[in-house]
Amino acid sequence: MTNSKWRVLLVLFLAFLSSFPAPASAIGQITDPIVINDALRGGSYERVITVVNTEKLTTDISLSAGEDLSGWVKFYESSTSENAIDKVTLAPGAKQDVIARFTIPESTPNKTYAGTVSVSGKPGEFKSSGTDSGSSVTQKIDREVTINVSDKEVVDFAVSLIPKTYDLSQGDFLSIRVQYDNRSNVDIRPQIDFKIADGGAIVYSAIFPYPENLPGVKPSAIYEIPVLEIPTSNLKNGNYRAVIRFSEGDKFSLDKEFGFSVGMVKGASATTADTGISGSFWNDLHPLARAFLAMGATLFIILVLRKILNKPKRRYDFQL
Repeated sequence: MTNSKWRVLLVLFLAFLSSFPAPASAIGQITDPIVINDALRGGSYERVITVVNTEKLTTDISLSAGEDLSGWVKFYESSTSENAIDKVTLAPGAKQDVIARFTIPESTPNKTYAGTVSVSGKPGEFKSSGTDSGSSVTQKIDREVTINVSDKEVVDFAVSLIPKTYDLSQGDFLSIRVQYDNRSNVDIRPQIDFKIADGGAIVYSAIFPYPENLPGVKPSAIYEIPVLEIPTSNLKNGNYRAVIRFSEGDKFSLDKEFGFSVGMVKGASATTADTGISGSFWNDLHPLARAFLAMGATLFIILVLRKILNKPKRRYDFQL
């Protein structure tokens, strides 16, 4: 077959492919299944829905749930929002996290329920940007949801304590961020019992109730309360331990602790300046290790001095 015939066939093949419509990909969402176990009647459970606009068009994306769950779920811009939304508008290439809040009706029988949450772009909701032409193709992407309703109350949560610093100067406040990771199937509102121990003696004690103006930490939510500010002006220079208990009546309790110092930073700096070696590094070494390092340094200096002293002198003979 001649080259000209091959060219004709190639042109016809490309024309045939171009007759098929290109697949559209204007919207999307993460499609991992949502599973909620041990959901209590009357309880609210939140999951994050990530909505993506991969098109070069500003897009109105509608949020909805399948018929089986349509009365159970509402969508919000964040966990603290109270005003439900039914759509988001995304710029080209943008994405946004939306909270899907599932509330189990009080009369729901114990069993497993299945449904979907969906994102969709309806005809006429794709808006042209620049010279791009709009699309009127309806796109809908579902995410499977499974909810197991039961009477079993489960309390399980973790706490992250993030002090601003572990080494305070005299008079500084001990500032601590507190993050709750609620793995329960109920809201939690932990009270904080805070103590500072000096050896076996308690030198500070205070109780911080859960803030009344804040909502409880919902199941599957990670929530950070306002920073705790603990005064240390009455503490002498030294090392201490913070002992903290998180509890809510007889429902649960969780203990955490960490060490910190007051007025010890200056002393550590002086050690560093005097020795020329990192104070913490040198002091953390075992005494035998420090002895071997000192012996090695001494031997090295002796060898260098011997080499200098034993170096033959060059003689210069001058003839007149």
